[in-house]
Amino acid sequence: VLGFTVPNLKKKIAFLQRIMNLSDDDVQTIVSKQPSILHLSSNRNISSKVLFLVRYLDLSKSELRSMVVAYPCILCYSISNLQKKLSFFEDTLGFQNGHEGEHSNENDNNNNNSGELRELFVSYPKLLTAAVDGSYYDNLYHSQQKYNDASDGGSFYEEQEEYEEDLNDVKRHSSKSSIINNSGSG
Repeated sequence: VLGFTVPNLKKKIAFLQRIMNLSDDDVQTIVSKQPSILHLSSNRNISSKVLFLVRYLDLSKSELRSMVVAYPCILCYSISNLQKKLSFFEDTLGFQNGHEGEHSNENDNNNNNSGELRELFVSYPKLLTAAVDGSYYDNLYHSQQKYNDASDGGSFYEEQEEYEEDLNDVKRHSSKSSIINNSGSG
């Protein structure tokens, strides 16, 4: 912070307040939790991540604000890292999402699961801070590869069971009840 000029610092804070409707207290909370956020470029880093999250999860400013105030480190991740995290929950765990322009009209009952991913991250933004490359998920990936690559009937059946057990473990650990029980107060 000491390396910033006052006009530059004011410009960054005003930008954060404008794009997420942040109060002065919100900015103070964010900077105290994640001071490195002030080192990010407003135009190149923060705005691109905000735009990505808003479009991918169809977030309102209020929802984005709540997520970032609770976990400001979200804005410090690269877009590819955020994409990997979101894709894991979508592709591996099966949470459905309607991406840009795919959200249906609220009266359309045929697409009532399109916001599962959105609702998950709005309710539990801490999940965006989770590493999806950990050994547990690597084991799941390797089990899936064995399942996909198995050629003979006996080992195929055993590996299929192992993969399904691993997948069920991940789903069980990521279920809403598990998330509620494991989520911190922060």
